[in-house]
Amino acid sequence: MTRPLRVRFAPSPTGMLHIGSAHTALFNWLFAKKENGTFLLRIEDTDAQRNKPEWVDAIFEAMEWLCLDWDEDIQFQSKRIPRYQQKARELLDAGKAYYCYYTPQELEERRQGAMKEGKNWRNDRKYANISDADKEALEAEGRRPVVRLAIPEGKTRFTDRILGDIEVNNTEVDDFVILRSDGSPLYHLAVVVDDIDAEISHVIRGLDHVSNTPKHVHLFEALGYEQPEFAHLPMILGQD
Repeated sequence: MTRPLRVRFAPSPTGMLHIGSAHTALFNWLFAKKENGTFLLRIEDTDAQRNKPEWVDAIFEAMEWLCLDWDEDIQFQSKRIPRYQQKARELLDAGKAYYCYYTPQELEERRQGAMKEGKNWRNDRKYANISDADKEALEAEGRRPVVRLAIPEGKTRFTDRILGDIEVNNTEVDDFVILRSDGSPLYHLAVVVDDIDAEISHVIRGLDHVSNTPKHVHLFEALGYEQPEFAHLPMILGQD
């Protein structure tokens, strides 16, 4: 059965919308209108250090200036933190994610060591299967873990409506962080959970996001959901 067409525009309130954002919003809106679909507006405001209320207002003003209306209520990621944490716990319980206790300094030392050998360092999952007692000991030292998604062996494949078939070797995708040590979600987890809950059928965004897509495909699969169709729009560049 064909899924109902649902698309979204999801800006972050970290500054004024630029022409590339307007391009993405307009393309999604037109696609929804043409196909009698649903166009959603989502505010990706989980970056507390960079987000500002005035930039949220600026997004609304820009959408009004562009004459782009949206369907359904606006979704704010900052109001959905417990939902993201719940999905992270599901991944932990299923053995598809793990706590990582490396400090930033330790990670940097390992990356630098690998670079000297001409290699790219990938997380070695040193802490993936440690006991609860070991976790308690590490936390007693003051370490606070992040949560990482465990990337399986093999290849990641997806079809882009513009770029065609894309295949990425999973050795190129490190076990990326989905929850910070303070329990706040990172972009990759939040955006995929939002797309799942909103039943987004098509993710249409700029070409600068194509490198994120293999990570998102892994999250859709790990969470047990069908991935949407992807389309990455060409970037709008200056003459320089």
